[in-house]
Amino acid sequence: MKSEYKIIILSIIVAITFWLTDALLDYLHFYDDSFLTVLFLDKREVGFRSLASSFFIASGILVARAFSHQRRYAKELLRTKNYLQTIIETEPECIKLLARDGTLLDMNRAGLEMIEADSLVQVKGKSLYALIPPEYHQEFESLTGKVFEGISGKMEFEIVGLKGRRLWLETHAVPIRHLEGEIFASLCITRDITARKQAEEKVKELNLELQVRATYLEQSNNDLESFTYMASHGLREPLMVIEWSCNNLLKKYGDVLDDEGKEKFVFIKETAKQISQRIKDLLSFSRIRKKEVVKSDIDMEALANTVFNEITAATDDREIRFEVRDLPHAWGDPRIIHQVIANLLSNALKYTRGKATTMIEVGGFEKQGQNIYYVRDNGIGFDRADSDIIFGLFQRLPQSQDIEGTGVGLAITRRIIEKHGGRVWAEGRANEGATFYFSLPAADGHIPRGCSNEEDYSQSIKGST
Repeated sequence: MKSEYKIIILSIIVAITFWLTDALLDYLHFYDDSFLTVLFLDKREVGFRSLASSFFIASGILVARAFSHQRRYAKELLRTKNYLQTIIETEPECIKLLARDGTLLDMNRAGLEMIEADSLVQVKGKSLYALIPPEYHQEFESLTGKVFEGISGKMEFEIVGLKGRRLWLETHAVPIRHLEGEIFASLCITRDITARKQAEEKVKELNLELQVRATYLEQSNNDLESFTYMASHGLREPLMVIEWSCNNLLKKYGDVLDDEGKEKFVFIKETAKQISQRIKDLLSFSRIRKKEVVKSDIDMEALANTVFNEITAATDDREIRFEVRDLPHAWGDPRIIHQVIANLLSNALKYTRGKATTMIEVGGFEKQGQNIYYVRDNGIGFDRADSDIIFGLFQRLPQSQDIEGTGVGLAITRRIIEKHGGRVWAEGRANEGATFYFSLPAADGHIPRGCSNEEDYSQSIKGST
């Protein structure tokens, strides 16, 4: 604005000077009167001079304002251009302008590095199709055609740089228009996705390798199960013969044999019986993997009571306190969940046999989207260091060697629960009892009943769920 005022003042001074100079010249050439008389002699001439001066001043003002605005707009335009140019040149992704035929109109520094060009002059005005493998030409032409119809799009393709480097790129293309609305170029923003593509290929290779290994493992498991089944059936028959023969020999020659001989026959018979039972348990463990899981709603309270009544039918001589707390319904296969409850309750009965009063508690609660169930007893317990060992196949703890069993029940329990998408774990202390936990999904569409004992037992499973 200061420059405009200077130009206006200068214009006024020039106009007044012009007026005075004109009057002075007239006075010197045509008049004998004084200069002031001549200056105001002719009113029409004075009016004409005033009008001319005003027009001259107004024109000067308009020219000055137009010149000032033009300079301001030019500076703003230059500042905006520099600002945009800085953004484009420092952008880490490739930004380029393409003509309809794929000719490069402009490209930033990141793009030049991406295609291994030394300068823009090297590639400007040339077609980028030379860098794109032929199998992507049709897709690239289709994308460019859509952009010049006003439709934005994107694609992934591979290029070979000017120095031979291969890259995977992802480009987003949008139309660029003139002020009149005509599309004159395609603006492409392109990023290097080579690392992502290599990772995807690596994942595909790993998946393929895993599939091969899974197939091999499945076949190995099938072969092992077939062998186990055949070997088990082949072994059980001679073991039964040994057991039957020992019984017959004891009956027939029991009066002839001394005590040592009788003990040896009894030992042979019991050993054959144990081996036969182990084979039977091994077959049961093997069949669990192939058994189809047919899930439905399970009333866990009713199931726990039913199983307890079944396994305690012949234990009238023991004092047993059995308590079933509120149990949320489960979603699983009732046939094999029945076996889980039976295994855990049977264990509780076996390991509390030395107690004057056996105490067994079954409870459960909902936590973190799953139902947690437990079976607690006041038996011999176990050391914390052995909490993972007890779920292994044929694993027996040193303090339980005198208790009947083969060490398969808990392994079967773990396999059944894992087939349902849950997990199983245990906590205990030597001579202070044990608690076995397992998790199952909630019943489909069923809201589990609230359990008042959740807070009582949440601390005992902290860190285990």
